[in-house]
Amino acid sequence: MMLGVTQSIRVLRTIPTTISLAKGDSLNTTISNIFRASSFVLAFIFAARGVDIIWIAASGLIGELLAILPSLGMLKYRLNIPVQHFFAPFISSLSGLLLSAFLWHAGLSNSSYPIAVFVASGLSICILALFLLLFSDFRKEIKAIIRPLLPRAGF
Repeated sequence: MMLGVTQSIRVLRTIPTTISLAKGDSLNTTISNIFRASSFVLAFIFAARGVDIIWIAASGLIGELLAILPSLGMLKYRLNIPVQHFFAPFISSLSGLLLSAFLWHAGLSNSSYPIAVFVASGLSICILALFLLLFSDFRKEIKAIIRPLLPRAGF
């Protein structure tokens, strides 16, 4: 699970990285990857001390969290892009991640397949509702897709 959380944060980090590269600023990627690489030192220390393997995976998460902060900071100070634009996507993604982790630890990993599908579907609906609530552009796009389909469905 820790590796999944780490990958989720890494995917979030692609947002400021892509924006900075589109603006011609490759230094953002370099600096954030230096922070990310610091997790290898932590992983090596954990491995040398013989701790549980989960802590080695946790060092990757720490590295990704350390990398996202300078990346967002560089967007703000080097490219003059307000960081507020990233709050809603970050909050929605983090909410889904935390809810998934909670459900996993609550016993979803040991449940039967139909129950797991039901809970995963409910989680997907909750995340969709959060996206519709937080992102007006997303709402407009969904309406534009659904509106032409309504007459065909008899509405």
